[in-house]
Amino acid sequence: MDDLKTMWAEVPVADRQDLAPARARLLNGMHGARHGRAGVRREEAGTRHGEAGVRRGRASVRFAVAGGLAAALAVGFVVVQVVADPAPASAQDLLARAARTAAAEPDLNPRADQVVHTVARDRSAIFAAPDASGEPVRMQDEVREAWSPADSSGAFMLRQGDQITLMKLCSESFDRKRRTTYADLASWPTDVASLRERVRQAAAAHPAEPHLRMSYTLQNLIDKSVVRPSLRASLFALISEMEGVTVKPSMTDALGRAGVGVRTAEGTTLIFEPETYRYLGYAEENRNGHVIASHALETVELLDRLPKEKVTFTEPGCIPA
Repeated sequence: MDDLKTMWAEVPVADRQDLAPARARLLNGMHGARHGRAGVRREEAGTRHGEAGVRRGRASVRFAVAGGLAAALAVGFVVVQVVADPAPASAQDLLARAARTAAAEPDLNPRADQVVHTVARDRSAIFAAPDASGEPVRMQDEVREAWSPADSSGAFMLRQGDQITLMKLCSESFDRKRRTTYADLASWPTDVASLRERVRQAAAAHPAEPHLRMSYTLQNLIDKSVVRPSLRASLFALISEMEGVTVKPSMTDALGRAGVGVRTAEGTTLIFEPETYRYLGYAEENRNGHVIASHALETVELLDRLPKEKVTFTEPGCIPA
């Protein structure tokens, strides 16, 4: 083994021209070569986007050809040394990687008259104690499918279990004027300085307790920016500036997928895929560090109209957008 280490240390890194003949022999000798795959369906969680961009830079590969390896190359073998990226050194490092991944994804840019169709899974904790302290007795899962008008006008449809509810969104309400719609996101800036000021203004109008307003505003924007990943990338950069953000090296999202997290001082943890740093969802913790709720978005797509689903219940009146 020591001899192999010494041999590897003495091998120079080959360039593309050096490797061309060996690579050609290798490819010619391979059986069952893969054909190119076409078509990518946009999915926020659970599917992978095109390998270009998302996987870009995930590993550094060095090919070495020297001495006793020449015979192996003659029959189609290539020695490969894979050097994986180190784990994020800080929450800022992790968020920077997540921002690069988000920035590589295409924006959907919904029109005001379109419908945003999402499928998500929510997990909520059931506690024995009425104050939701201690460890949960069990976790309750729920699949939530929603059809939301991009501009929050007209009808909204929600499927929970076997029930499909049709709701009319109030055309004029304080809540609608305060909240950001999917269509609104097109006007939000992506440069961090301008975005910081816009978020500050939105947080000031949020009805939550003062110390939670910024966190709630950012989380709402991250959820809505599923249709505009370029904005989500800037939001991650903004969150990296917040005091008290820390890395949680081991997290599980609402779909049961392993991830790595960034926890804010308020107790919300953003969960990312551990290799690509693609955003998976978020989790909320109680003061004892137990997850009390988590959310993961499975798919998102744009529709031109509400689907013809059999509505089982119609909400009377209207609800705030």
